[in-house]
Amino acid sequence: MKEMKFITMVGVMLIGIALLYVAYANTGNMSPMSGLNTMSGMTTTSSSSSDGFSERGFYITLDTADGGLSPTGHTNGPVVYGTNTASIQLGPIPKDIPPNPSPTGTAIYVIATFHTHTPTVNWPDNLVRGVGPSEDDKAFAIAHQLPGLVYDYIADPLVSAEQGEDVIPGGHPLDASAKVYIVEGEVNGEQVPTRRPTP
Repeated sequence: MKEMKFITMVGVMLIGIALLYVAYANTGNMSPMSGLNTMSGMTTTSSSSSDGFSERGFYITLDTADGGLSPTGHTNGPVVYGTNTASIQLGPIPKDIPPNPSPTGTAIYVIATFHTHTPTVNWPDNLVRGVGPSEDDKAFAIAHQLPGLVYDYIADPLVSAEQGEDVIPGGHPLDASAKVYIVEGEVNGEQVPTRRPTP
């Protein structure tokens, strides 16, 4: 296609929040909490100390016929316990439909990824975890040339000031404020994409 309309990353971010609510809230697979900042995909049904957590995510597709956005290919990462590092493999990227649309035709395209990070509520309080996109998140976005969105907690200002970086401590409240981060920056001199390349 000579030209294709893509929504801006800001637009993707806002709709990503809505998609998170539609995709995960009230499914029985987690503990949805009140407000936009606490539609967590990050929690299980219980927050007792014996519980584990898993990252959850999906691809975001755009239907150019009507501009509709949809979560596609929901995935749960492995459940981790204690201070073990969580991860997620979103699986194969859904193919464009149709694979070779005409310049004036419509199609369904994958335009971004979305996933959650896990809480530190069960960690010892002398440990910290960085918030927002990880280096692996950046590397995935670069490798697949897809913008990424990550739902994670907002950094604790006091602990972050002590650590010199944006972090949350062990024992951070499960229902603390969170937000959607845009995956951005670079890895080994290669820039994270802000939009999917035009097909």
